[in-house]
Amino acid sequence: MKDFNGLVDEELENEIKPALPDDASMREYLKAHGKSSDALDSEEIVKDYEELVKENIDYYFNLLKDDDILQTSNIFLEHKTLQSDLASVKTVSDLYGIIYKHLKFYSPSDLASFIHEVNLPITSKQIIRIISLMHAMLQDELLDSINLELKDLPKEEEETLMHHYEGIRDDVMALESAYHKLSSKRTLEYVKQLTTMKLDIMQHYLPNEMEEEYKPYYDNTKEKKEVINKILQISKIYSKAQLFDMNIKQLVDIKNTIVEQNRLTEKQRKNYKKYIEIFEDTANLSEEVFNENVRNALELLTNEQLSELLLYFNTRNHFILNKLNTAIQEVKRKSSRRGKFA
Repeated sequence: MKDFNGLVDEELENEIKPALPDDASMREYLKAHGKSSDALDSEEIVKDYEELVKENIDYYFNLLKDDDILQTSNIFLEHKTLQSDLASVKTVSDLYGIIYKHLKFYSPSDLASFIHEVNLPITSKQIIRIISLMHAMLQDELLDSINLELKDLPKEEEETLMHHYEGIRDDVMALESAYHKLSSKRTLEYVKQLTTMKLDIMQHYLPNEMEEEYKPYYDNTKEKKEVINKILQISKIYSKAQLFDMNIKQLVDIKNTIVEQNRLTEKQRKNYKKYIEIFEDTANLSEEVFNENVRNALELLTNEQLSELLLYFNTRNHFILNKLNTAIQEVKRKSSRRGKFA
């Protein structure tokens, strides 16, 4: 007698079994799947076609079939098993094993409630602590197992998929289901072919979208980490989280802009310091040299730096301040006159 799963599969296959197409279409179908049909007569064509279609139907049913509905019908049986297991608890070690076993079917909070109802000689706080420990251990085991199954996928896909599974680590049942599917060699081979084909398409036709599609992978590349670390070293404008949200091109542009801004700032700082020293030595400068330095300072210093320079001498030497103001006004007057008659 067939089990329930077998009956369900058989009924579904019978429902979707298609009518046979014409001879030319069947030959084309076989050819598309790598089977030569040139030497086959019509009867052989039909036989090969039906076998190939059935093989593909079986394959996709096994791949896409979800067992959640079937498992829902067994929820009462699972609860009875849990009750029976809890009734057999004699030591704390027994409880650890039972919790580990049933965390694949119950959420931590539900399992804690069921255990509490049994009135074991253990406090609720201890129960919750044991469940938390076993839950974390089970999560790590499942994630490690999934990661092991994905190791032969393209690195871009492997790290992107693992980022997804890490994001749902609290859902042990989802991780268990994912591992169950990926542990099938046939399913894993299909996933590998699919992800390899997808990566090839992205690389050749959508290269500008690679980082967005495989963000977890690019977030872990040496290039991106180095650019982010460099930006954090030379500027406090962005947080690390903000930088990881950007792609590498954006980061490189930001880094180059900050480096250039810092270079200009440092150059302006040196110019400011240079003219402070020059004008402090005014007594040793000829009138012509003094005025030339004023003209250069007006070209190289920002308005803010020029104001700071005047403020500096306002607090230290009014003679130099007055001489600077006079020279500055004269330079501006001459520049205005040249502009007027240019």
